[in-house]
Amino acid sequence: MASKKDQTAAARQKARTKKAQTYKSFRLSKRLKHTSNKQLPVSRKLLAAAYQHVRQNYKVFLGILVVYGLLSLVFVKGVSNGLDVKGLQSTLSDLFRSNRGGTLAVGVALFGMLLGNNGPASGVAGAYQTFLLLIVSLALIWTLRNTSNSKVANPSITVKNAFYKGTATLVPLMLILAMISLQLLPIGVASFLYGNIIVGGLAVTVFEKSLWIILVGALILLSLYMVTASIFAFYIITLPDMTPVKALRSARQLVLHRRAEIARKIFFIVVVIALTTTLLVVPTIILLPVAAEWILFACTIGSVGVIHAYMYTLYRELL
Repeated sequence: MASKKDQTAAARQKARTKKAQTYKSFRLSKRLKHTSNKQLPVSRKLLAAAYQHVRQNYKVFLGILVVYGLLSLVFVKGVSNGLDVKGLQSTLSDLFRSNRGGTLAVGVALFGMLLGNNGPASGVAGAYQTFLLLIVSLALIWTLRNTSNSKVANPSITVKNAFYKGTATLVPLMLILAMISLQLLPIGVASFLYGNIIVGGLAVTVFEKSLWIILVGALILLSLYMVTASIFAFYIITLPDMTPVKALRSARQLVLHRRAEIARKIFFIVVVIALTTTLLVVPTIILLPVAAEWILFACTIGSVGVIHAYMYTLYRELL
């Protein structure tokens, strides 16, 4: 039996043991470090690793995106209205002819019009677009998961198997998407308040506008805080015997104490895609306006593959 002295020493040691610090919701607290000593790579290295992964299996990834593009042309692009880029370029060129840098201004203006016209033209087209995006996302995630630990090409990983086997978790993924939609409601409320109170003129004084802007900003941050974790449930749900609730809980544990760092890395890929699309489409509008809409379409399709490859690489680094 342990002596009285040993029992006293053990009690003192237990008393000296610090309780693990935790965050309390909606309370200010000191920044806590993640328990893992593993440092996340910088965003550029994550993008380079994602590129290497895709390059080693480019035939399958390219095949999935080609199928996505063709289906989008049939079910989404086919029912949307095209934009007469060449005609609009001639009209705007006459308006900006006397201004220095008028050609670039025309390109940027038409790029904005193309972006506004790039969405689905009807509710039916929007439904098709959402469904196709979910199917293709599952096919890409299945391919990324099955090629992540292989240095050589696996003959069983084909475009057909990616769509057949990867879409098995479609229903759980839709449930997670529904949860993310609920988490985005604060942004919808923020948009409503901004448009009706600040822009609409209900808030008159600087003090009133400042209060409403703070509230709008808080609602946006609340949505981003929740979505930063839930977005990784897209990749967790594809694991065997995984339920939406377990996937969402696991996603929250992945980002624990490092949401700000992860949000910066997600923002990085958004900026990279936006800049790349701009640098490809704007010169095309200036030099070859007929092809501008198709270049933007190709960038939109390709960005789905880039985002999933980057996010899956980030997800793997969080494990």
